[in-house]
Amino acid sequence: MDWGAALPMVAVVLFTWPRQRVPLAAAGNLARSVNQMAGLGVLTTMSLAALGGCWWPIETRGLVL
Repeated sequence: MDWGAALPMVAVVLFTWPRQRVPLAAAGNLARSVNQMAGLGVLTTMSLAALGGCWWPIETRGLVL
């Protein structure tokens, strides 16, 4: 596979991915029950989905209200 000019960005992703996941794993180890871990998972998923733009349809992006 020819990565071409994207190789530095692939390295950045591979370097930063574990550093983003370690705090979530540490929080998972501190959970005292399955319900606490489920709540943390839902909170994290919804927060990242909102930041990624998954909550809004693509037709309304860029619309000034």
